[in-house]
Amino acid sequence: MKDNNNAVLEKLSDFSLCQQHRTDQSICLKALDVWLKENPNDSWNAAKIVRINFKDHLALKYFKKAENTTRFNCLDQDLKKSILSALNVQNDDNVLLLAKSLVFNKCINSLPELVSNKLKPGTKAYKIFCKDLNKKNLLKQSQKLKCR
Repeated sequence: MKDNNNAVLEKLSDFSLCQQHRTDQSICLKALDVWLKENPNDSWNAAKIVRINFKDHLALKYFKKAENTTRFNCLDQDLKKSILSALNVQNDDNVLLLAKSLVFNKCINSLPELVSNKLKPGTKAYKIFCKDLNKKNLLKQSQKLKCR
């Protein structure tokens, strides 16, 4: 960690130290992004750390970075919590699109049903997910009527 406006991680575990010493957490997230450019194999662990220490849906960016690593696991509880948290985000389409990409491109055999059970008609998430869930026949009849 350098000064008040920047942080440098020398190892992934420095991320936790950064959080303890900074009031502006975006500095730590930027340092993590820099770290992961040089250490992409740490993406999975980074996602789990971010999920535990921040709002669950913020970890989606890091789970997405980890999707082609050998550690990626569609059944992981932290990944599921991040995706379900994204369903409640109303003001950030990027978060919803990240969740949708992970659900339908990476975890097509394990996560769409979980999402369909938690999706609420009338939400932004519903608009983004409903057509793909309908294609997989995972919407209840009442949900299908509201999916346009």
